[in-house]
Amino acid sequence: MNNLETQLEVKNTALSEVYADPNYITLYRFENPNKPFNQARVGEVSELSIVGMWFTDSIEALATYCRQRISGQPGGRFLVCRVKREDLEQHRASAHPEAKTLDIESDNFIIPPEIASLTQLIIAAPWKPEWEGTKNLPLSDYGLVSEFVIEKLSPEALIRSCQKIE
Repeated sequence: MNNLETQLEVKNTALSEVYADPNYITLYRFENPNKPFNQARVGEVSELSIVGMWFTDSIEALATYCRQRISGQPGGRFLVCRVKREDLEQHRASAHPEAKTLDIESDNFIIPPEIASLTQLIIAAPWKPEWEGTKNLPLSDYGLVSEFVIEKLSPEALIRSCQKIE
């Protein structure tokens, strides 16, 4: 299916239906727009042209990544989108010309904004003031972040979020 067909199909479908449709798969990312991309990591973990497009299909990998990245500065958020299962492989990072030589995980996907935005949900991440300025999340708060991810980003929770905005 091409991008235009996907856009038309999603536009004519309630978001909650897309999130309930087994023909789609959920992809997740954690980001903090208040933290600029570390330019020193270009060529190692990303390229400037694909910054902000990295997603995973693993909620467990998302929780781990979030625990590593959430501290330091408030403003973190989760971006969630749905992609047709039949289209998923074309977005795998290991097949992407700019990403395939980088340090990537097998569950990484590069989703362009024009595709992610079709079904995107944005969910604010948890934050504690004592995390500000810290390099690492205290071990005592790992559970809090993991529970938040499981509770707020489960398939059922995402459908409820869609229904609230429809």
